Amino acid sequence: MTTLALHVSPTAVSKDLALRRTLLKQQWRQQLADLTDLSYEALAPIDEDADDGSEANGRHVTRQLLTAARQQLADTEAALGRLDDGSYGLCGDCSNPINAERLEILPAARYCIACQATRSRRR
Repeated sequence: MTTLALHVSPTAVSKDLALRRTLLKQQWRQQLADLTDLSYEALAPIDEDADDGSEANGRHVTRQLLTAARQQLADTEAALGRLDDGSYGLCGDCSNPINAERLEILPAARYCIACQATRSRRR
């Protein structure tokens, strides 16, 4: 069972999870559309007349954006999976509840703030 907030009725938690599912699905649809647009842009024909390096630089930026868009989509899909299996809102490392405000800002958050900070320091 997912615990988004202590001392909250099961009905309130259920409504909150339903709202989060709706928001995550909307986010997923937008991310998929963005990924599709970037994919088309990456596949666009190369302008042979451009010789100032802007074409190559633009392609590089597009590839970076494409990689980031794929990761965002995967993160959102993983969050929807956690909603399905009942682990949404619990940290993937320490299993403690993720702060509701963090989930409000980052609905696909997989880790609590402390565990995310530890992971970021390791990089």
